[in-house]
This record gives sequence, structure tokens and C-alpha cells, in this order.
Amino acid sequence: MANNTSLTASAQNIFWILLIVVSVLLIGTIGFIIIEGWRFLDALYMTIITLSTVGFRETGPLSSIGQVWTILLIVFGISVIGYTGVTQISRYLVEIQFFRKQRELRKIKKMDDHYIVCGFGRMGRVIVEDFIGRNQETVIIENKPEVVDEIVEHNYTYIEGSAIEDETLIQAGIDRAKGLVTVLSTDADNLFVTLSARNLNPGLFILTRSREKGTQEKMRTAGANKVVNPYEIGAHKMAQMVLSPHVDDFIEIVSRQRKLNLAIDQIRVYEHSDLANRKLMDTPIRSQFDTIVTAILDSSNEMKFNPSSETEIQPGDILICIGDRGNLEELENMAKGV
Repeated sequence: MANNTSLTASAQNIFWILLIVVSVLLIGTIGFIIIEGWRFLDALYMTIITLSTVGFRETGPLSSIGQVWTILLIVFGISVIGYTGVTQISRYLVEIQFFRKQRELRKIKKMDDHYIVCGFGRMGRVIVEDFIGRNQETVIIENKPEVVDEIVEHNYTYIEGSAIEDETLIQAGIDRAKGLVTVLSTDADNLFVTLSARNLNPGLFILTRSREKGTQEKMRTAGANKVVNPYEIGAHKMAQMVLSPHVDDFIEIVSRQRKLNLAIDQIRVYEHSDLANRKLMDTPIRSQFDTIVTAILDSSNEMKFNPSSETEIQPGDILICIGDRGNLEELENMAKGV
């Protein structure tokens, strides 16, 4: 209903703009006909070239009254058309922004267990692409208009505003979100977002970027679950590529799903799942899903690497698995009891 109303209002605005333009043209044309005695076509031509200020030749010599009429037509005609056009165009642009924002807010209100990415810079773009590639609902928070235009082109869900403001985070559905990643340009902004996000959602998983070593501990104190320094990770990555290139190839295959349809993922086991309270050897993880369990994180946050086949899976355990993406999704449904 709201969309229909906006369309009707826009149509009315266009009608009034056209009516004003036509009225000015008719008044100017009639004035030249009466004053100079010109034909309708000549008078209309003179009116149009006067209002458009293109500088073409006059239809004929102008009398003194005709010159005064031309001056009045230029001053008042252009002013009326220009003011009306600018006003209506500005209003139209504001309406577009308003209805676009309302559309995004309606989409976000339907989301649950989604991810919020603060900043759509070089890192933010890659993160969003990975989330969307994994079919994860994602909301982007960005305040730069030129970057927002790019987000709109990709048809991503977004909020235009500052991530350091609580209202913006609330609009992004932070109370229902599963995780938040903040990759803003400064550590101060990332720290502030982390503090606000933790206050608004105590159970939220927060990943933040830190450029300076001294701020990492502050990020954790503010509530970040994980703090990433891209320069350190990049340096370790380069060393890994040189020292163990084949290991790096394997990690690349698994993490980026290149060459082979492999993926690594974490899967939580729920109490009513068929996997709960069973030994690894008695589950269909290997036989049916052809998946490898490389580690198990139990409820006490103890990580068991390379668990034996005798290891019993408990409700609440998180399985770190490597396998085919489709098989991992089916295994996750079993772990949820779906």
C-alpha cells in the first residue's frame, strides 16, 4: 500500500511539473503573438529558445515592448521552471532514499542469526563475498555514499550510517544477530563498535580488526571474541607458503574451496541429535558423509585434536570437520536433529 501511495504521489508531482512547463510556454507564446503579431509557431520557437538560453537567432526584430516581454520571460519563466524542477527533483531523490531505507529495514526485520559486517572496504568486501557464498544472511553497515552505491549494485542488504552509533547497530538487528565483524579504518572505531555491540548483545560473537599490537588486549577487554591483525596474518601466511608450500596448498583448497569441493567447518551437536552420546566409530560421520573429524571442542572449551574412534560425542560438543560442502550441510542438519 505504501509503495502504491508513493507511486501515485510521484505521478502527481510529474503532472504538476509538466503543467507548469506547458503553462509558461503557452504564456510566453501568447505574449509574442499579441505583442509582435507573429504566427503561433514563430512565437513558440521564440519562447523555447528564450527559456532554453541556447542563443539561436530571433524569429524577427523585437519591438521595445517585445524586448521587455523577453526580459520578463527570461527572469520569471526560467526562475519558475528552475525552482520547480530543482525542488521536485530534490524531493524525488529524498523519497528514493527514504523508501530504499525502509525496504532494507523490512528485509533486516525478517532476519535471524545473521551476520553484521561494519565497513565495506577491501577486507569487508572479501568477508561479505565469503558470507554470501556460504548462504549466510549478511547486513553491511557503511556510511560513505559512493561505497553504498556499490553495495546497492551488488544487491546486498545494508544500513547506511555510522557503525559506532547504537541506533545503527539496532537497525542492523544486532539483538538477533549471530556474529559481528568490524573492519573499520581505525582501531578506535573498531574498539568503540566492539564495546557497543557487546553491550547490546552479550551473547554475540565479535571479530574485530586491529592494526596496532597495543590495542589487541583492549579489544578483548571491550568484548571481542577474536582479534585479527591482518599484517601479522599476512606475514605468517607468506612464511608458510615458502617453508611448507604443499601444506599451504591444502589449506587453500579447504579454506577457499579451490580445485576440490572441500571445506572445513564447525558443527555443534545438540542434545536431541542422533550424534549425541555416541562414539565416533558408531556414527555415520565417516561412512555416510565421508567427513573427517579433526578436533572436538567440548563444553569446557578443551580442544581434543585427532580424536580416536572411541571418543564419545557429548551434547554441546563442537566438531571441527573436513569434507564435501554438501555433506557437511547434511551432517550439520543431523547434528541439529533436523
